[in-house]
Amino acid sequence: MNRNIDIKSILKNSLKPILEEYNKCIIDDSNNVYIDNTYHIIPNNNNKFFLFITNKKKYEQYKSGNILYFFQNDNTLTDFYFETSLEFENEILFEGYLYNDNTSYLISDLLYNNSVVINEYTNRFKNIKKLITSNIFQNCTINFNLHCNFINTSQNINIFINNFIYKNEIVSMEHIKGLTKTRILLKNNKDNVAVNKRLEKTKYTEVYNVYNTENGNKEGVLYVKNIQESKILKNMFIKDSCVIVKCIFNKQFNKWKIV
Repeated sequence: MNRNIDIKSILKNSLKPILEEYNKCIIDDSNNVYIDNTYHIIPNNNNKFFLFITNKKKYEQYKSGNILYFFQNDNTLTDFYFETSLEFENEILFEGYLYNDNTSYLISDLLYNNSVVINEYTNRFKNIKKLITSNIFQNCTINFNLHCNFINTSQNINIFINNFIYKNEIVSMEHIKGLTKTRILLKNNKDNVAVNKRLEKTKYTEVYNVYNTENGNKEGVLYVKNIQESKILKNMFIKDSCVIVKCIFNKQFNKWKIV
């Protein structure tokens, strides 16, 4: 049996009850009435990935360290994992964004730490800081850090965007109130019109970066709907690592897809 497929299947089975519990909490939270209008804003590149950290011993006896499993809730073709010598004892589920061709992961939220984390976002962010020491992710193949966020009344968002190391990737804003989250695109990409986009392969299977052909700015990762589209894309990249393709914007997932 292919070990990679086997481990992924086991990880998904472990995640299922965690995600079910979390989704139930989201439904309960949507019924809450918040007195003030304060919410947090996260400027981002619309390349959201969840990170599930679990202990190797749970899957392979006598093995120490952790497995770090990255996945998206709208595209099972982009998930991947790697094994590390990290020693998180609890099972943890982070939320964040992958930048710089998926080499840098900025953590934006803590969803689960042996149980669903349901306190206010400010406290959740403080807990992330406690979990992530300056050297705990040392020697990983991906760089890890905290993602900046702002109170909705902050005047510093534009300053951040203009000075952010990955500023050319910023295409959307995520609003967080309690456990409820919404993402709003910064650019007018919502017209259902096919336009040319430059697609580039990444080192991860089924992950393609999307670039604006006029200014070269990155506009997130491509939405790959199914296996048929996956095969079409693989054929496009047999000889080239970069292609120009007609794409339309998928409003449901806030991502570009091939026509």
